[in-house]
Amino acid sequence: TCFILSDVLFGIMMLILSISSTVWHGCNAMWSHGVDLWSMEAVIIYLPIRMMSLGAFGTFCKHSWSPIMASNIASSVCLFLYLVHILSNGSRWKKKHDQKFWHSLCPFAVRNRLPNSPYVKTKKDDTINTLSLGPIGLFEVYIFALMPVIHNIPSWIMAKKVYGSFGSICFGRILN
Repeated sequence: TCFILSDVLFGIMMLILSISSTVWHGCNAMWSHGVDLWSMEAVIIYLPIRMMSLGAFGTFCKHSWSPIMASNIASSVCLFLYLVHILSNGSRWKKKHDQKFWHSLCPFAVRNRLPNSPYVKTKKDDTINTLSLGPIGLFEVYIFALMPVIHNIPSWIMAKKVYGSFGSICFGRILN
């Protein structure tokens, strides 16, 4: 398999995630929050990128491409897309860190957006706390709860188009 480089990079991002997540959730060190979110997003996005690359490999092979050439192209595209995501997202999180975005609180955290949170309640002078994005809406809760489903839709479409199956008889019955 030629996906070795992108798989190794994925493993490195998982290692960074395990360390930064332990630091962030274990002792609430604000400086580690950006690294935690950056590596978490990289770990989450890798499997859809890899699945789409495998779908491209299957499509190339169906159209009489050499399996070696198809594998090289699909794995190179996978590595390129994953690197672009890691670097561009890392740059974005680094800017947030340099602006000390995380150093007082995480403004988009649900716990800071609950109606009873001190970050959402109005101040004594009846002004709204400017640190918060406001109370979390029901639509945002729905979107957050549906993220595992929404996130996998491209992979399911690819699996159905390329392989003609969802890979699971039960899942296929639900969606067909």
